Amino acid sequence: MKIQFSCPFCKKPYSVDAALAGRKGRCKDCGTVMPIPAAPEAAPKPAAARPVAAKPAAPSGAISSPPKPRPTPAPDPTPRGEVDDPYGLADEPVSASPMTIRPDMLADDEGGGSPLPRGGGGKPGPGKKKKKKRGVDEGAWGVPIRNAAIGLMGIVLTIGSAMKYIRRAGLGDSTVGVYLGNGNLAMSLLAATLCAVSIVGAIVSYSRGNRTAFRADNTGGFAAWGLSSLASMTVAFFFLTGFLGFSWSRMAALDASLSATEQAPLAAYEDMVGSMVQYQQRLAGVMESLGTAQGLDAFMEINMLQGEGRMLEARSRAMPPPTREQVRQLFAKYGAAYGEALGRVARASRDALGRLPADPNSPPGKSMKEAVDTATQYEESYRQAYPEGSTDSTGWYFAVFSKDAGRGFGAAPGAGPAPGPSPTPPSSSDAPPAPAPGQLPPDMQQELERFQRESQNP
Repeated sequence: MKIQFSCPFCKKPYSVDAALAGRKGRCKDCGTVMPIPAAPEAAPKPAAARPVAAKPAAPSGAISSPPKPRPTPAPDPTPRGEVDDPYGLADEPVSASPMTIRPDMLADDEGGGSPLPRGGGGKPGPGKKKKKKRGVDEGAWGVPIRNAAIGLMGIVLTIGSAMKYIRRAGLGDSTVGVYLGNGNLAMSLLAATLCAVSIVGAIVSYSRGNRTAFRADNTGGFAAWGLSSLASMTVAFFFLTGFLGFSWSRMAALDASLSATEQAPLAAYEDMVGSMVQYQQRLAGVMESLGTAQGLDAFMEINMLQGEGRMLEARSRAMPPPTREQVRQLFAKYGAAYGEALGRVARASRDALGRLPADPNSPPGKSMKEAVDTATQYEESYRQAYPEGSTDSTGWYFAVFSKDAGRGFGAAPGAGPAPGPSPTPPSSSDAPPAPAPGQLPPDMQQELERFQRESQNP
């Protein structure tokens, strides 16, 4: 038989065995210790044992039928004195019914009650408590952030295409050109930030057990995210280094800012240029892994490369300009290796484009096409300006880094002496063949190629 009652504080219903009547229990929800009421009275069962003998009747006439025996209450099989009461409940009203008490239903020695079963009366399971499962798949992380980055990159690439025609028309320095360029720079930096946040957030979520952190609604959505990440990083890098639409004649003119006297040892420039060659080789490796089983590692490498590219660009600004002789030595040592790295990046980007096809009219498809075209154009321009076996290093230092290389040295506190008189730039007849308009430095070209490959990832 069950006793139905409610917690006097929070009114939660409970149903317990009648054997627990008179004991105390603790509410599971609010923790209130309450006495368990007695069971409702029921018709007593007739004694199954011997009937109680009737008193002898007074002598009288014949008795038609014997009187019905009067049932007596069943004796308490558990005498009061034998009930163990370590809980201090002797002063509480106790039911007369037999008690078969489970220890987990009784209050502890300090007065707190054990949790009572909920109304409905199922038996509680074994004492094991279910632990919260860690690492539950929570779905793709930061989908709104991804979509915002993809949309921004679509705008950036559209404006970038228009900027090409503006520069070819000679209006790059006009008011419209400046405003468009600055706006595109701001949006590309914002898109790069959003992509970085989405990638880092997904990595953190994945490390915490969410195995669907990198998932997208479909393959195209995942490709758009990856391609937009590469595109934003590449375009932001190109804008920061100021090489979009950089012509060979301007690069050759930049040699006028080279120092006439040695201001830093050659080893310092070798370390910086060597780091740039390694940067391009790692960029090619990332592009080669796109569309393969190592695609997740490529996403992680993107953020690291983006930070390293900015550090190298900042380092080139802080270093004093080298001398022409130092540039010639650097070109002789690293020129071929840098060209090979650029070629590897270009090939990897084209291969990735083949592995990760996208709709040419979709934002990822346009981004990838734009990146591949720019990367291929830059590689061809670099090869044309510095063909294999070439010894002419005109403009090479600025092609590797940026037109602003060495600009921050003179403004830094304690800077060395200002560069001497600028030598006259070589004539066009002495310079290597000029690349097509809109060429980019090798490192930027490689990054762009990588982006192009990723942007074609469906």
